[in-house]
Amino acid sequence: MSESVLHCNHCRKRYGLRRSAGGLKVRCPQCGELLEAERDRAAKRRDPYLKKALAGCRTTARVSAGRLSITYRAVHHKHRMPVLLEVFPHDRPGYDEERALRLLRGLAAAADLRHPNVATLLDMGRREGYDYVVRELVDGGTARALIEQHSRVALTTLLPIVEDVLGALCAAEERGLRHAGISPDAILLDYDGRAKLGQFGRPLFEDELGEFTLSPGGTVTGPAFYVAPEQLADQEAGDIRSDLYALGCSLYEMLSGHVPFDGESAAEILAARVEAELPALSASVPELPGEVSAFVRRLMGRRPDDRPSGPAEAIEELGGLALGVSGRGKMRGAPRMSAAGPGERARGVRALLWTALAVTLVVLAVIPLWRLRAGRDRDRRGRGGAEEARQARPRGGTLIVVQPADAEPLPQELRSAVLALAAVHLAALGPLAPVDPFRGEELLARRTAGGLDHALLASDAAFLLLITHSPGLGRLKWDLSLTALGDKGWNLRAEATTAADASDAAAIGEALQEIVGGAALRVGVTVQGLPPGAGDAALMETATLILLAKAWRLERAGRLAEARVVLQEAPAAGPLAALLAFYEAADCWERGGQISVEARPQGDALPGEFALLADAVAALGTGDAALVNAVVARYLAACPHSARGHYVLGMWRAASGSPPDEAMAALWRALEADPGYMPAARAAARLACAQSPERLDALLRRYRSLAEDEQKARALEAYCTQLAGER
Repeated sequence: MSESVLHCNHCRKRYGLRRSAGGLKVRCPQCGELLEAERDRAAKRRDPYLKKALAGCRTTARVSAGRLSITYRAVHHKHRMPVLLEVFPHDRPGYDEERALRLLRGLAAAADLRHPNVATLLDMGRREGYDYVVRELVDGGTARALIEQHSRVALTTLLPIVEDVLGALCAAEERGLRHAGISPDAILLDYDGRAKLGQFGRPLFEDELGEFTLSPGGTVTGPAFYVAPEQLADQEAGDIRSDLYALGCSLYEMLSGHVPFDGESAAEILAARVEAELPALSASVPELPGEVSAFVRRLMGRRPDDRPSGPAEAIEELGGLALGVSGRGKMRGAPRMSAAGPGERARGVRALLWTALAVTLVVLAVIPLWRLRAGRDRDRRGRGGAEEARQARPRGGTLIVVQPADAEPLPQELRSAVLALAAVHLAALGPLAPVDPFRGEELLARRTAGGLDHALLASDAAFLLLITHSPGLGRLKWDLSLTALGDKGWNLRAEATTAADASDAAAIGEALQEIVGGAALRVGVTVQGLPPGAGDAALMETATLILLAKAWRLERAGRLAEARVVLQEAPAAGPLAALLAFYEAADCWERGGQISVEARPQGDALPGEFALLADAVAALGTGDAALVNAVVARYLAACPHSARGHYVLGMWRAASGSPPDEAMAALWRALEADPGYMPAARAAARLACAQSPERLDALLRRYRSLAEDEQKARALEAYCTQLAGER
């Protein structure tokens, strides 16, 4: 077919089509107006929503437009991450309130669908003059872009995409949902190559089958090319197998470079899928393995019964197909297909990360020592600065903040219990292990003028867990939001409801488990140990959590003996037993310089960092240097931002007779991870004092610039004065 040129008389743009326009009604991808063959000289109209604050976001660029809505790239104020904002202006010429409400109701029904291959719906609602939907920004392009760039998509690229899409459809089928809009334009690719589907629950309207739009590359696209035959007469007919048909059409186009059924008008295109035979893929792609052609043909069965019974069966067929094709050498490196597809591909990445972490651990043993010596020299010359110290801190871990949405703040004990519960859950994920469960409160108290943004900058956290609460009818409603900060950020949300006094934290624990599971898939790690509370229900009780929070606060203040006494009053829950053993070992070392461990907890079935801590304490009790080094190295590789982990290493080095500078390097690394972790600060002061008063003065000056907290600096100074007097 010959190419055509169409004009948008609204935004004054000229579009070259990759085919003849024929009688197709094509809409402008930028404004949603119908394109014309002739240009009108009317003035270009200004976009009233661009670069504006809308629905808690600020729009930065226009992405696309349809009859009802305009989609923008935006930055979310609360979550500090890029998002997609779809705006439905009430004064838009094509706006139909009944149609818009039906669309929004469909999206709302699928709003809580959570899966690594589903683009998350973050927020939706109505404001004066417009409706809006905020979605996760999947910023790696689309399957359509792959077709336009390469004409045909290679099998090694295509099969993982198909697996991801089928995984999303499996999750939707479990919730009784379907997509009803699968096409190469709807298959989104994340920056890591993972495929995602968005907008589950969005209905297909009859008149949409007669309209088309343009992709950024000039391809005419629309639902008519992908809709299943059973949906032609009734768009609400069909089930998940209709999505499989649309996926089959998309695969056909990705493999061949053209749609399976085409025509000069919408009526011709729709009639072809009922009257015409499916053109054989081998005619367009002779080298394509027969199994692949057969799989696509099965997905595109004319009757629903001719297709796989659901996405799970399609995944099984895809697995056999990939193994068969790979076995004959037709497709090198084909992935092994399973229902948990992303985890298989992430395994190789994790192996690479473990190797990198092992190398990093060796480097970390040397760099802090070099930094400490360099800092001592700068202090002597008077050039050490707070900014240099702040930049030295590693970025990572999770900052936890509990705050009211529209209610009075919780009592401190209850707020501390929620913080402790969140910290226990996040401990199951090494990269997300909390900076310190109470550091967020401390930073917010010090930076009330700047609020949460300044607290985040001061913490250098890589993740933010924001827990907000609001009152209900004799209940408390909880909204939990975990955000990965940065340009490639993502967001996970969950909700819970408890009694007004939150005496039972189980509902919050379930919401945290949901978030931890989603985060594990996002960051490509395995949840370590049983979910918190699964092995000991006492840990989910508010009274136990209050004791844990109190012990945690005392630990961070350097009062390990008191923390030990507090935990002895709590039930012997797994994580508490690991902490209690750690407090006993650390208190013994602080008082006598040697490590003695009476109870040696086992890390089996404990969440993440607690399992590693238990194993480390048990190893310390044996005195076996090789075992301790191996266990502590594993601890720090899994939780590189744990101040407690680096403190354990410093404690071991000091007790085992290692050179003082090696122990000092580990303790300083703990302070870089959390400047407020006073056990490390006090231990570093004891080591410095044992060497010389000059080293003690240098450590004080360096700690003051690192901590940026005068109260803690004065507390450490008083402790140093006490040490100097005893000497």
